[in-house]
Amino acid sequence: MQIRYRSSILELEELPIDIGYASEKVELKNHSDTPFNVGGQDGFTQLIITTPFIDEELITQMGEIDTLLSLNALDATAKALVVATTAHVDPSIEGWGFGIDRDEAFGDYYGIRLRPGELGGEFAKALFI
Repeated sequence: MQIRYRSSILELEELPIDIGYASEKVELKNHSDTPFNVGGQDGFTQLIITTPFIDEELITQMGEIDTLLSLNALDATAKALVVATTAHVDPSIEGWGFGIDRDEAFGDYYGIRLRPGELGGEFAKALFI
């Protein structure tokens, strides 16, 4: 699968998880190595965002998502921002978990890791519900 980023064409290493497929439970760690799980079927709604970089635009979009969730009485939705490497800094957004895919299981199961190149090894920007 190809993705356009600025003037570059990027490719995913795998095919992303398809609509309707059950998500895999994956253990991630935050910057202080505290583990937490995302995915799996735990009986509640989860919203997972992956990104190759964290910038002001992403933080604004996450705030807009929070607003939409609260307007629709979905505040209890578990939310996580997931990145591929420790190069990223936790933006510390209230109500959002921050996870690093240290053992690469998330990228493998969800199929969003970019091939080597401009953003190689990072995750494509994606939203999983």
